[in-house]
Amino acid sequence: MPDWTYHPLRGPAAAVLGERRSQRTALRLLASIGSRPAGARLIARAFGHRHPPRHLAGDLAGAPVTVRLGISVPPSLAREAVRAMPPLGAGVVEVGLVSAADVRTVREAAAGRSIPLVVRARDPETEAALEPHVDGFTGSDDPHVVRVSDPSVTAAAAALEVPGTVVLARPGVLVEAGPGWFARVTEAATPTEPAPALRDVGRDPRRWPAW
Repeated sequence: MPDWTYHPLRGPAAAVLGERRSQRTALRLLASIGSRPAGARLIARAFGHRHPPRHLAGDLAGAPVTVRLGISVPPSLAREAVRAMPPLGAGVVEVGLVSAADVRTVREAAAGRSIPLVVRARDPETEAALEPHVDGFTGSDDPHVVRVSDPSVTAAAAALEVPGTVVLARPGVLVEAGPGWFARVTEAATPTEPAPALRDVGRDPRRWPAW
């Protein structure tokens, strides 16, 4: 649902289901719809997903990402996040902290993914078990990774201005701000140019700006 319907329903849903359960229910719904081509297009259109500019591309833990903006979720939300995030404009999913007991869950989430999946593991044994199945491993003290709990679009966009920095939202950010948060951050982090003067537009309608 677009953010204008998400916000009024967020409170009642959390009251009925509980914050964590309502969060998972929303991700499951988005994952179910987004796993189908027509559904993915619908979500992308509803939440204002746009193709990110090249300067927002980069990598995380050696995995190339189209946009240095993603989500960091616990293993219990991994499957839903991997399927729900691509149409929303996220560029990567981090799962953590992951222990040996979560290996099967993460493997299942990684199968058939269309978005880079990295893991923050608790120990080397867990990393070894997941290495063939994921795109890389992150650490809690990586200076190039900023994990945010504040839904501020301005703060996230400012962090992306630092070359190589990857911004990962906690699930609570989407609960608070709505699934359109990724698109709004991408928009805020995209440089704008002054509109051309009328004398510079020309007579060809195909070259007219969007205004």
